[in-house]
Amino acid sequence: MSLPTATTSNDISNLDRPDRPEALLHVFAQHLVWARESTLSSIAQRVESEEERSRLATAFRKPYDNAADLGESQRQAALKLVAVGVDSVLKEVLRILGNEGLDLKVSTSEAVRYRLDAELCSIGSGAVLASETISRGGPRFLPERWAEWLRRFRRR
Repeated sequence: MSLPTATTSNDISNLDRPDRPEALLHVFAQHLVWARESTLSSIAQRVESEEERSRLATAFRKPYDNAADLGESQRQAALKLVAVGVDSVLKEVLRILGNEGLDLKVSTSEAVRYRLDAELCSIGSGAVLASETISRGGPRFLPERWAEWLRRFRRR
C-alpha cells in the first residue's frame, strides 16, 4: 500500500506562522490514521488468506493461523480487539510525544522529553520550506485528539 497524499484546505507554505503547526499536525494525523488502517488491513488479509500467511515465517504465522481457525464471529471480535490494541499503542506514542512535563525520568536527576517536528519540503528541490514542532502547544494534548482524527481522516 503506497503512502497517501494528505489533503489540506490551504497551501501550508502560504499560511501564517501561527497556523502552520496545526496544519502540519493534521497532515501527520492523516498519515498516522493511514498507518493504522494499513496495519489493520494487513492483519485482516493474513487472517483471511492462506496464501498471505504462507509468506510468513512459521514463528510469525502461528497467531494468524490460530485466528483463521476461529469461527466468523470470533474472528471479527478478535480483529476488533486488535484495532483497540493498535489505537491504544498509538495513543501512548502520542502521549510520549506530547509530554511537556518531567515524568519520563531517566535517573533521579534527569527526565527526557520527545518532540515531533515536521518539515515542509519542496518536491522539486527537497529544500525545507518550513519546520515546525507539532507535538506541543496545540489546543489539546495529542492523545486527546486521536478520536477526532479517526472520525475525520478514517476511510470508510
